[in-house]
Amino acid sequence: FSWPATDSTILSRTEPAHQPKVGEVDRRPWRFVLAHLRTGRVTELGVFRAQTSLVLSAGISAGPIRNAWQVFSPETHAAAGPGRVYIGDSAKPEISVYSAADGSFVGSLPFRHPPAPVRRADLDYALKRRLDAAPADMHPEIRRLWDVAPKPDRFPFYGGFVPDSDGNLWVMIYQARPDVASMWHVLN
Repeated sequence: FSWPATDSTILSRTEPAHQPKVGEVDRRPWRFVLAHLRTGRVTELGVFRAQTSLVLSAGISAGPIRNAWQVFSPETHAAAGPGRVYIGDSAKPEISVYSAADGSFVGSLPFRHPPAPVRRADLDYALKRRLDAAPADMHPEIRRLWDVAPKPDRFPFYGGFVPDSDGNLWVMIYQARPDVASMWHVLN
């Protein structure tokens, strides 16, 4: 995946080689780099983590890697705005800020909104949505994967973010229900 960061740089995400172990709760790595189009230089911004899953099979001789994905999993978000690149792992209460021109670390934006605890009703709602979206013959497999997938104690700190043209970063409070209006905090 790639995004323009400036007229001469591109933010890019790759997945480094990663072989998780069966039975391990895993967050596969995502490597973010800033590619400088004029010079060909690549600046590594860091390795962050993807969604959480329980590894059920390891791939290669056992077939493809099979995971039971965690509901309400934290994940890494990235965006480019005027002069800045933002990368944040929603498991942590901060968002890293880099220069879009040269990839240098500018600092961290603290996000002080505490995540809400995950309730039984939240888990029930998520399972119902998964079952409602799938054909009936898939329900036993969905329930089997649901039963073994990790369940979090709390929601992620945020659900995503969007920079605006004025240099602000709009951070969305993690929302587990699509029928509820999103709440945003503005950081600058």
